[in-house]
Amino acid sequence: MAKANVDKNRIIQIAVRIINESGTASLTLKAIADELDIKIPSLYHYVDGLDGLLQEVSLHGLALLHERLVGAAIGVSGDQAVISLCHAYLEFASENPGLYQVINWKNSDERSKALIMKMKDLTDKVLAIGNEEASTHLFRILRCMLHGFSVLEIEDFFGYPVGDSVSLGVKIILQGIHSMSEGVEK
Repeated sequence: MAKANVDKNRIIQIAVRIINESGTASLTLKAIADELDIKIPSLYHYVDGLDGLLQEVSLHGLALLHERLVGAAIGVSGDQAVISLCHAYLEFASENPGLYQVINWKNSDERSKALIMKMKDLTDKVLAIGNEEASTHLFRILRCMLHGFSVLEIEDFFGYPVGDSVSLGVKIILQGIHSMSEGVEK
């Protein structure tokens, strides 16, 4: 690989490929430097060590997840939009197992929080609850459910895809949302 191809984006792309193919334990500055045919200290011009690289990878992953969710919400509304968002989330995690793990580890800086809030805002628009507190709770519930199913899918815990279980979980949550909007407590 020619040294002229070294930039922050290229480093992040290599890191994502390594963690998705071989897991986060395989990501080292040496592995990146070797692939770029540079010395490890040269990487510090672009990233603040391995921890800084992981933070940048997380931001990249959060941005990709947000883009995927936005794409899933286009052209659909109501319950179908919620279902589409949920399946897009699960597909992203399944297609990017290492990246998904990193975005759940390294997400506490302000840039990460801003991206997470953009996803919450998108979910708020799709859910159309109109109550900030209820909307926050529903975002957390959906996120927890999807994270759990994503981990099960990535780890192949049951030996088969969890998509049908996700659909059932979303259906149950949507029934609860409809009950809430009707003012019915169950």
